[in-house]
Amino acid sequence: MISGDAEEDAGTSTASGDDCIHVERRVSDEIEASPLRHLVVDLSCVLQDFDLRIMLITKRIMESFTAEEKHSIKEVIESAIIDPNVKGGLRWSLGKDSAGGRFYVQESFHILSRSFAGPTVRLKLRNADRFKRSSSHGKISDEVSVKLIGVRKHLKELVALSMAYIPPHMRKVKEGEKELHPEVLAPKFDEQLRLGSRHAGSKGWKTNVLPFTIQYAENSIVRCFPVGSMENGELPDSICLEPFLRPDSLDYGHRTGRKYFVLHNVDEPKDSETSTCRVNKEEWLSIAEKIQSDVVTAFQNVRNLIQDDEHIKLKPSFVARIRKILFHRQVLFIDQSKESINLAKIKRGFLTEINPECGVSKMFNTDVTEEYMNFVENKVVQDIGLTLMAQKDEYHLKIEDKQLPDCVLTCRCVKNADGKLELKKIEASPLRHLVVDLSCVFQDFDLRIMLIAKRILESFTAEEKHSIKEVIESSILDPNVKGGLRWSLGKDSAGGRFYVQESFHILSRSFAGPTVRLKLRSADRFNLRSSHGKISEEVSVKLIGVSEHLKEADGGDEALQECLQDTLKLIWDNFINYKR
Repeated sequence: MISGDAEEDAGTSTASGDDCIHVERRVSDEIEASPLRHLVVDLSCVLQDFDLRIMLITKRIMESFTAEEKHSIKEVIESAIIDPNVKGGLRWSLGKDSAGGRFYVQESFHILSRSFAGPTVRLKLRNADRFKRSSSHGKISDEVSVKLIGVRKHLKELVALSMAYIPPHMRKVKEGEKELHPEVLAPKFDEQLRLGSRHAGSKGWKTNVLPFTIQYAENSIVRCFPVGSMENGELPDSICLEPFLRPDSLDYGHRTGRKYFVLHNVDEPKDSETSTCRVNKEEWLSIAEKIQSDVVTAFQNVRNLIQDDEHIKLKPSFVARIRKILFHRQVLFIDQSKESINLAKIKRGFLTEINPECGVSKMFNTDVTEEYMNFVENKVVQDIGLTLMAQKDEYHLKIEDKQLPDCVLTCRCVKNADGKLELKKIEASPLRHLVVDLSCVFQDFDLRIMLIAKRILESFTAEEKHSIKEVIESSILDPNVKGGLRWSLGKDSAGGRFYVQESFHILSRSFAGPTVRLKLRSADRFNLRSSHGKISEEVSVKLIGVSEHLKEADGGDEALQECLQDTLKLIWDNFINYKR
């Protein structure tokens, strides 16, 4: 990839792994890694037309590349075609924007700049024409920056900085030199003015913007409300927030630094409360009443989409998923020294809609315990009269298509007789038309009901399919790695267009009944971008009876209402109403 920073000089550049490498197409052969930001101070000048950002950054000149690596980078640069008629000023022939299976163009910039020098400052005016290839988005901007060379000079004299970085624990202060203390340089800001402070910690932080893997349809419906609340719709006093812990007792958000919380009932309702709290056995009736009109509307939206799009084959499906709703706040603009979320915000969200604007966001965690998985397979399957329909051993690959930046391809594959992967089906990211999250406050599990439309892609050319198959067939099956698959260097992409994003090894068992279809699956997944993997056990129920009634009826008949109530009762009694 080739990238730069909006506030740094750029021409064309390259990335390897997680570090972006900035390469200027000049006579000099300087290659820079992404600059490190050590200080960022944003000043909101509320009575002025402009705000101000002050930064201390460190440019990192890369000098450790081998001759072969430099040759690969130059190969990408020299294959660029200068074209003033395109955004970014550069274009590449198909497949020429990468080299060695390692270096890929990410962004290109055409920059016209003028620099002016003074005793204490250096002014730069620049016009930047940039183009980001992953999103096919470009823009032209005029920018003004001022280097504070006088301040830097005084800092060097104060702390006798050398050009090489010396870790703090190895620094030695020579006789006659002043040791640098935070109070020497740090201004005495009022603590109340430190809005949205972020602390990078020992490893720093970075932001990765990946293609969207979850997509909502244009007219999608999203709901979230509590089940088992009091008659006026409020949560009982016995409900509180508690951190969500994974089975291995680690905070669920430990990788991102984000805290997740769940609603928890601290005590069982007393007999005197039965007059104000709904009886559990009737919960499915209120759920069906609340969601029926949304179900009908969402299904009609799918019908309209099927009629409008002839290039993509849509397969609508009603699905119920069981586990837990996790509440959190966006990590941006949170004061980490204070509680990030409280029950009052969630209550307000239930009355309106849970979203970042009300101060609360949510996600649905589908990973159930092994104990619950065995309970469903050994007891629930028998109790509701399901029969084993299929057992599958599949590999799913999520592949990024550079020409479809807002969509991720899911390639469903199986292992053939030769021990290689064989492609069975290519799907685009499923569209979500309806998402209803039900917080079952007096139960151990919550419920999510969705209407999704799987999109089977049938418009790829023979050449495009060949490129996708090339990525799939070059994978190496390895049960000892996360996701079950690995690739030789450079083999996880093809044609400069298709790149493997995630790999899954999925073992699933499907059980069929008259109105529902149950799927139990164990998913071993690995994200190649973040190098993070996990194994999860998941339970999902397809509401095939409801789907059939929607196809045949107009959504207002009593048969649909009865089918929806019966199906929700089956799910509530057998999946939600579970006690350890």
